[in-house]
Amino acid sequence: MVLLEIIGGRKNFDPSETSEKSHFPSYAFKMMEEGKLRDLLDSCLTYDESDERVITAIKVALWCIQEDMALRPSMTRVVQMLEGLCPVPQPPTSSPLGGRLYSSFFKSISEEGTSSGPSDCNSDAYLSAVRLSGPR
Repeated sequence: MVLLEIIGGRKNFDPSETSEKSHFPSYAFKMMEEGKLRDLLDSCLTYDESDERVITAIKVALWCIQEDMALRPSMTRVVQMLEGLCPVPQPPTSSPLGGRLYSSFFKSISEEGTSSGPSDCNSDAYLSAVRLSGPR
């Protein structure tokens, strides 16, 4: 969410905005569906229209705020996507159908592994271990 707030130059919720824009994550998903991701950018940002890194960063941010936490990429995967080492597919909308369609996609790319450790901390085995160990 912090990445999205930085790119957009606004907070998660802004009651001074119109009802459509007041909840920034919902508005961001709507703009993605309409193909208007550049409308999310802070007006103070200067960027090259041909530089796709801004769009990549927005897509990564939208992956990271998925309601279904099983869809969220691991930090290893986030870094790889931001560095351009792996593709950034179109994030699903926050609907349950979108979640089901993409859950297998992220599961398959997370199984590729990395040399820096576990490839996906969102795996069932990891979550089970966290649930079993309880709060620290």
